Amino acid sequence: FYTDLANYAIEIHEGKGFAGRAAITADQVAAVIEKAATTAKPKARYVAGTLGRGVLNLRRYLPEPMFDGFVRRQFPTP
Repeated sequence: FYTDLANYAIEIHEGKGFAGRAAITADQVAAVIEKAATTAKPKARYVAGTLGRGVLNLRRYLPEPMFDGFVRRQFPTP
């Protein structure tokens, strides 16, 4: 299990597959965090990147059990 998970993380880091191509840099994430930390009226959630927008849209439109199932499949526990 952990070997497969590590290989998947390496593939994303190398830019393979959709998730790897859509991934954003740490600097882009840091810019979103800085904006959230310094704004006068912070929002409840900030989105970083295409994949983040997609996940929030799923959360908005899927029933809770379906969204929970999606998250469990994306982030399996050993």
